[in-house]
Amino acid sequence: MEKQESSGRKYSHGLIIGKFMPLHQGHMHLIETAAGMVKELTILVCSLEDEPIPGEVRYQWVKNAFPAANVLHNTDPNPSYPEDDPDFWNIWKKSITNHMKTSLDVVFTSDDYGLELAEKLDAEFFQIDPGRSVFPVSGTAIRSNPFSNWDFLPEQVRAWYAFRVVVIGAESTGKTTLARDLAQHFSTAWLPEYGREYIDEKNAPPELEDIMKIAVEHVRREDVLAQKANKVLICDTDLIVTSILSEYYFKTCPGWVADESHRRKYSLYVFTDIDIPWEEDAIQREGPEEREMLHVRFLAELVSRKLDFITVSGTPEQRLKKAAQEIEMRMKRA
Repeated sequence: MEKQESSGRKYSHGLIIGKFMPLHQGHMHLIETAAGMVKELTILVCSLEDEPIPGEVRYQWVKNAFPAANVLHNTDPNPSYPEDDPDFWNIWKKSITNHMKTSLDVVFTSDDYGLELAEKLDAEFFQIDPGRSVFPVSGTAIRSNPFSNWDFLPEQVRAWYAFRVVVIGAESTGKTTLARDLAQHFSTAWLPEYGREYIDEKNAPPELEDIMKIAVEHVRREDVLAQKANKVLICDTDLIVTSILSEYYFKTCPGWVADESHRRKYSLYVFTDIDIPWEEDAIQREGPEEREMLHVRFLAELVSRKLDFITVSGTPEQRLKKAAQEIEMRMKRA
C-alpha cells in the first residue's frame, strides 16, 4: 500500500536507501520526516567503486548528520537499474536483508521505485515529497553545477565542493594581503597562515618539532572553515610551503606532512611574485636572497606536481584583479 506524506502514524522499523551523491537538503527532509515516524530508522548508503564521490565519504556525511539513525554502508556491486539485470529486484532484496537485524515494516522514498522495492521486502511504502516540490534539487544537478545549487548543500558537503584557493609564495611577497583581499572580494572565509601565528606566540624561531604541530592545526582550521565558506575558500599557504620550509631549515620533513601535501587537492594556486619590496622580520624571515631562492623552489614544485597555478605581480589591486578573474573563470567551468 502506498501512502503520501502525512503525520500521525508510528512505524517500528523504517528503511531509506540511496547513493546520497551528494547528500542534500532533499535527502535531509526525507530522513528527518521519516525519523519522526519510526522507532528505528535504517539508512543504507549504497556505493560502487567507480562513482565520482567515494562511498566512504558519503557514508560519513549521512552518519555525521544523523547519529541517532542506524546508518550502514552497502558496497555490494548491485546493478543500478532494472534493465541492467533481469534479477534486479531479487539481487537488491538479498543485499538489503543481509544488512537488516530486525524486520522492516516501511520503506521511505521520494521516488516511485520505492513502491516495488517495498513489495519485494514485504513492507509498506511511504512516499515523502513526491516530485521533490519542497526541495527541487537532485544529486545530478548538484554534481553538474554545485555552485548554482549551493543553498541545497549541508555544511559538511559544502566543504567537499568548496573551490579551494591557495595563495603561495616566498616570504614578504604579499600573500596575506592578497588572501585577505580575495576573501573580501568573494565575501567568503579565508585561512591565515597558522605557522606565522604559532611562531609569533612562541616568539622564537621554529624548530623541527614545531613543523608537525603547525601542519596539523593548519589543515584542521582549513577543514573547519571550508564548511563555512561561501563557495570559495582562500588559504594563505598550504603544506607544500610547510614541507619545503621544513626541508630548507632542517634538511628533513615529517612524513605525514610530506604525504599530506600531496594528498590534499586545491582548485587553484595563486603564486605571488617577488616584485615588491622586502620587509624585515627578525624571527621568521632570513633575507631577500633566501626569498629569491625559495621563490624559485616553490615555482619548481608547482610545475613538477603539474598543479593549476597562476602568477600574480604588480600592485595589490592588479594582483587582486587577475586572481579574482582567474578564480571566477574556473568556477564557471567547475
